[in-house]
Amino acid sequence: MSSTDPRICIVGGGPAGVSLALWLHDLDLPFNWFDADGAVGGTLRRVGNPLPNYPGLPRRAGADLIPDLRSHLSEAGLPGPAKARLVAVDRLPSGLAITTAPADTEASVRTMALDAIALCTGTHPRMLGLPGEAELLGRGVEISVTRNRSRYAGQVCIVVGGGDAACEGALLLAELCPAVHLVHRGALRAQRRFVKAVESSRRIETHLADVTAILRSSDRLRGVELSDGGAISGGGLFVRIGVEAALPGRLPAGLVGADGYVLADSDGRTPVAGVYAAGDLVTATGQSVAWAVGSAARVAVAIQQDLGLRA
Repeated sequence: MSSTDPRICIVGGGPAGVSLALWLHDLDLPFNWFDADGAVGGTLRRVGNPLPNYPGLPRRAGADLIPDLRSHLSEAGLPGPAKARLVAVDRLPSGLAITTAPADTEASVRTMALDAIALCTGTHPRMLGLPGEAELLGRGVEISVTRNRSRYAGQVCIVVGGGDAACEGALLLAELCPAVHLVHRGALRAQRRFVKAVESSRRIETHLADVTAILRSSDRLRGVELSDGGAISGGGLFVRIGVEAALPGRLPAGLVGADGYVLADSDGRTPVAGVYAAGDLVTATGQSVAWAVGSAARVAVAIQQDLGLRA
C-alpha cells in the first residue's frame, strides 16, 4: 500500500467481512483485514442448520458455506484475514487510530492511523453469567446442539431458553436422550411448529423458571438449581438464550446503542466519522447471512463515496 492509498481496515472474517473484502477489491480500494481467529467463517461456524433464504443456493448448513467463501477469496487473489485482535479505536483530529494486538496476548500492540474502519464482527452467544459456566464450557456446558448432541446421547440434558434455537435444540436432543428439561422464564417465543412439537414430546419436560446456579462435581456438570427452588440433575447444559453483539475492543463513545448493538444507518455509517459497521453487529432483528453480505456491499460503496474515490 503506497502513501497515497486510502487507509482502510476490515475487522471480522464472517460473511460480512468476506463480502466487504470482495467489494473493496472490485472497487480497487486497498485495505488491511484481520480477525481474532485469523480465519474465514465467523458466525457461520456455529450455524449447523440449513439456510433456507439465501438466494441461489440449496438449503445448506452455514458451516458448509465456509469452503466456498475461501475459494471465492482465493479466486480473487485475496489471502483472507490476518490473525489479530482489535484493542481500541480512537478519534484523531483528522481520521482515526486503531490499536491491535496478537489474538492471544496483550503484548506487541500496534497502532496505525486510518481513514476508515469497517466493523464486521457479528455476534456471539449470550451466556448465563453464572459461576462455573465458563470453566465447564465443553465439559458439560455447551452452546451448539447440532455439533455436540452426540456426545450426550443417553444422558439427561437441560436446555435453557424459550426461542427457536432452544426449542429446536430440545427436540434434537430428545432424539438421543431419555429426558430433556427445557427451562425458560416465560412463554415460549419459538415458532408454533416448534412449540407444538415440544409440548407433544414425551421426553421433554418444561420448567417456568430461571437457572440460578450451576452444580458441578470436580470438573464435570452435575445439574442446575432453579429460581423456583427446584433442582435438575443432568450431564449436559445447553445455553440457548440468544446472541449479543460481539463488540471488538474499546470503541469511541456514542457508537453503541442502548441495546448493545452498533448504531449505523442503512449504508453502514455510524455516528463516528470514518467508522462503519455491517452485518449482525448493527441489528438485533433480522439477523441472517443475506443481511450480512448485503449490508457489507453498501458499506463498501459508502466508504468509496465518503473518501471521494472513483471506481
